[in-house]
Amino acid sequence: SGALSLKLKAFDLGGTIKKTIELVQLRYQNKKVEIHCQYNKIINIKCLNDENRLEQILLNLLSNAFKFTPEGGSVQVEASEKPDDTIQILVTDTGIGMKEVEMETIFHEFTKIYNEETEKL
Repeated sequence: SGALSLKLKAFDLGGTIKKTIELVQLRYQNKKVEIHCQYNKIINIKCLNDENRLEQILLNLLSNAFKFTPEGGSVQVEASEKPDDTIQILVTDTGIGMKEVEMETIFHEFTKIYNEETEKL
């Protein structure tokens, strides 16, 4: 049916975020982009989820943030616990951004955004 199956297990959420950030920093070490991280409040939180899928999502978000942020720009990763016991992870950057119409399609399967700005990178 094409449904994605998740392999739920308890894992250290802060450690997973840190490991993923380090992987992306290593990959883009020659690009002069600053990274700011704020996830100290969730360092010791155990999360019941699919760690591999979360790593994949974070890797995609961080890779795109670094890829589309010009040198001298910055990427910020922030993770916090919300009042309803969920965790919110935000990845923001000072990159080229997206047009409103592009944002409507990015979560469709196999969608990639092309425009003049992304083609330059």
